[in-house]
Amino acid sequence: MGRLAIVIPSVGSVEALEGTLLSVLENRPAGSEVIVVHARPYDDPYQLEGEVRLIKAPARSSLVDCANLGFRESTADVVHLLAAGCRVENGWTDGVMKHFSDPRVAVVAPMLLDDREPTHALAASVSYGIGGTRKSVMRLVADVRDAGVSPILAASVVAVFYNRVTLSTVGYLSTEVGADLADIDLGLLLRHAGFTSIIDPGLRVRAPDGPLEQLSAFRSAMHAERLFWRNAPLLGWLKSLAAHPWAVAGDIASHTPSLLPNLAGRMIGAAMIGTARRHYQRLMDLRNMAPLPATVATRLVRMDRPHDGSATRKTSQPVRAA
Repeated sequence: MGRLAIVIPSVGSVEALEGTLLSVLENRPAGSEVIVVHARPYDDPYQLEGEVRLIKAPARSSLVDCANLGFRESTADVVHLLAAGCRVENGWTDGVMKHFSDPRVAVVAPMLLDDREPTHALAASVSYGIGGTRKSVMRLVADVRDAGVSPILAASVVAVFYNRVTLSTVGYLSTEVGADLADIDLGLLLRHAGFTSIIDPGLRVRAPDGPLEQLSAFRSAMHAERLFWRNAPLLGWLKSLAAHPWAVAGDIASHTPSLLPNLAGRMIGAAMIGTARRHYQRLMDLRNMAPLPATVATRLVRMDRPHDGSATRKTSQPVRAA
């Protein structure tokens, strides 16, 4: 793989954006491109134009809108999404490009560190509950490190590396489920298409102190309902529908003060079944579209005896990506 682009979407404070920019520019990988997509006014007080591409997003753009705009503007092979508020250190991208030499690898997650809990890592990988819930838990840094490079279902949009060509083919982050759930939605789609996501604990990013976006109880519930209906077919309708009421009940119970907005968001999310149907068709089109594994069976031609078809064995040779 070739060049790396670092895309920093910003929908919050200027201070968070500038803190991330400072750490990136101080530790910038050679030959990389830095793209900042900002939804709020930014007058570039440090005159970074030339070192950084500054792109103004349309008014009221969400974090996912800004991230997708950055993806489309980049021409690099690998795109590193880095939320405003993150901090990085020298060598934080070292070794990431080698993972993408396998065309089936679509996502590489770094280990997310939390300054408030130095012995624990935030879950760079996230999982999906069959009833329609996104799950992530903190883990001991030592446990993540000892596990080494390993497969995951999806990577947090706080900090993640994507194969840009794969992303542009399969689809970008979904604006329908928002920044809080777009990571798991994309992870499920990529897995369905036959691609692989991994975590490399040698890559480290310090996560922001707060949430990426401020979302109301209504919008959070609406996003969760949309996530369920978009992905229920992947795990089977019967199992998904049976588990969904329990997931909804658990969510409502944990947000008792926001009961009415939560219920309203759920109803609106479920009513948008038309967009879910279009997503089902997309899932059918993308099933197992990933390139073949990196080894294929080849026939050995013997020059010292007749070719009777018995001299066949498997040898490793690269397969061109589709």
